[in-house]
Amino acid sequence: MKAYAPRLVRNRLDASAEDQAPAASLSYSCGVNEPSPTLDLARALGFRTLAVVCPSCGAEFGVPLSAIDLPGDTPLAKLGAARPLACVNCSGAGEISLQAMGFNR
Repeated sequence: MKAYAPRLVRNRLDASAEDQAPAASLSYSCGVNEPSPTLDLARALGFRTLAVVCPSCGAEFGVPLSAIDLPGDTPLAKLGAARPLACVNCSGAGEISLQAMGFNR
């Protein structure tokens, strides 16, 4: 994700498309070369629950973000390996659904 720093533009005619680029928005794209969003990013965006999907039974449920006591730089994609998220229906291991949370994959 490229961060855009504010620039001073002397003349409107000198402004390029890069100078007029918007500030970082709330959207976050997880491409091949971009890291997975972290717990800190989810907290900064105002998430209170993490969307979890059980791969074995297909149940969707939420886990409160306040109940996860891992460092803030923990990637959401690796959260299931660091802290097992048990399914409410079948007790299987749930996985964080980045798409359900609005992160593009």
